[in-house]
Amino acid sequence: MSETQLESISNSAWHCSQGVIIIKLLKFLGERTMQEKYSLNEQTLRFIIEFEKKVEPGKIYTIQELVDLFKVSPYYNEKFNFYKKTPNNSMWYAVARSGNWLRVKNGIYKKK
Repeated sequence: MSETQLESISNSAWHCSQGVIIIKLLKFLGERTMQEKYSLNEQTLRFIIEFEKKVEPGKIYTIQELVDLFKVSPYYNEKFNFYKKTPNNSMWYAVARSGNWLRVKNGIYKKK
């Protein structure tokens, strides 16, 4: 094997290992980006769980009132403005999942 061939193989191996490192880095960054995505359902549920700790039993709210409070809370992210799903749908989901609200009538809930 000539010195030129050996150098070529050596360079190829180096580039290959660089490529593997770059692929691993891109995969890591992609996973990190996925973790940083905001889930509207998750954030509304977190909001409701925290909010209901401060609300006395029997207090009545409309979904829209809860959404308005959510939008000024630290749980809300501006990225949610661009989601197809509205915060109203997610708020209904959060209220239902928390289990601490009674439906009075459509769109109106009372804290248990």
